[in-house]
Amino acid sequence: MSIIPTEFKIDERPMKMMSSHEYEMAEVLSDDNVPDNAENIRIQLKDTSTFTNLYHAYLEVKFKLKQENTVDTAIADGVNITLANGINSLFSRCVLRIQNQIVETLDEQHLTYIVKSLLHYSEDYARSSGTNELYFKDTGDLGAEGASLRAFDHGALDGNPANANTIVINENPLYNSGFVARKARTNNAAEVTAIIPLASLFGFCGVDRVMSGNQIAIELTRSPRPDHLHKDSNVNDGGAVLIKRCSLWTPRILPNAEVELALKSALGGGVVSDYQFPTYNSYVSSNLTTAAGSNVFKVLTQNEKILHAFVFLRKSITSQDDSKQLTRDEINTLEVRLNGRTYPSRRYDNLNSEEGKVRAYFELLNYMNRGDDYSSGIQLSYEEWKTRSIYSFDLSSQPENWSKSPSTLEVAASLQASAGGVARQWCVCVVSERGVQINYSGSMPVVTVM
Repeated sequence: MSIIPTEFKIDERPMKMMSSHEYEMAEVLSDDNVPDNAENIRIQLKDTSTFTNLYHAYLEVKFKLKQENTVDTAIADGVNITLANGINSLFSRCVLRIQNQIVETLDEQHLTYIVKSLLHYSEDYARSSGTNELYFKDTGDLGAEGASLRAFDHGALDGNPANANTIVINENPLYNSGFVARKARTNNAAEVTAIIPLASLFGFCGVDRVMSGNQIAIELTRSPRPDHLHKDSNVNDGGAVLIKRCSLWTPRILPNAEVELALKSALGGGVVSDYQFPTYNSYVSSNLTTAAGSNVFKVLTQNEKILHAFVFLRKSITSQDDSKQLTRDEINTLEVRLNGRTYPSRRYDNLNSEEGKVRAYFELLNYMNRGDDYSSGIQLSYEEWKTRSIYSFDLSSQPENWSKSPSTLEVAASLQASAGGVARQWCVCVVSERGVQINYSGSMPVVTVM
């Protein structure tokens, strides 16, 4: 087959984009205009007469910090406390309803955001668009203590009297630039506004497609305060978040006449719109034994096809002092079992050595093919990964489940004794495949979860 370069196609007609006449963003407020301390927030889009596209929609959250167990007492200027990991960490359970049918539920979403932000965001995205989500990657020791807030260390050059007025300035390896940046935004009870793109939250919204005639509702449940706030252990009083405003911004679309005619013809003819997308849910184990030995955590049993799992071991979160991302380096061997089959075929072993760690980090880079993408990457260098050890398990290659029987996922590991006898827990983020169908035949669309 012969290919003619574009420059020689002198008779080619230019392409014309059949764009919309109007594409305006409309704001829909939450049912409680000022949620304040409300644990649950609901936003409903009831305008069914126009076209919209949830791929381009986003949530806008306006909030400020206050002292815990008070109505609205501001935290003093300079107190070392802020959100733990961007605005998404504020919500643990997120539900998307279409036509009052639940199409997607996200459990422990604040844990999922730890994984997604570190693995999905490139450095460029994190430093630009990510800051609009109040996302600033934690660095150094991931802490909030005094040493974590100091960018540089200095000291005398040596003991030579001739160098008495000379000092050496070095970067502080413990410096947590992410905590410092988030604290600067929220300091002194400042009102902060951040956004959450719906496509980054719900897999359903990751499908770039217009829809019409559907009532849409989003339900948000706050995560526990120890999970979304991080403070210096020397700060005696805890904090809380006052949400002053929460709204949904979604496109209101008026296509041009040709496109609108085609869309309405399809809708009137009973078109069926199929959606297939990945959905993310996280799970937390009960506290593990502090002694060395083998451990098996049964994560879940579900009917949906499981595609991927991410596993990390951390200290059990009990207070706002705890670092949410810092993992425990106490795993000797690790594997997951899906319906009794072990992944990977040779389990992760020697994880207390450089050899085992390098292999596990390489497998993490294979997720989304980031290890072969020279133009992008993940948020974690190898050295950073050693303090945020997220283990990746690709479960997409599995026998077809013709019987549609439930799938069972387990995490099996050999652990060292917990250093200092600290309580610890498994955190598992599971990626599953979900299908949704919207049938436009009849007076109202009918939504079916496949």
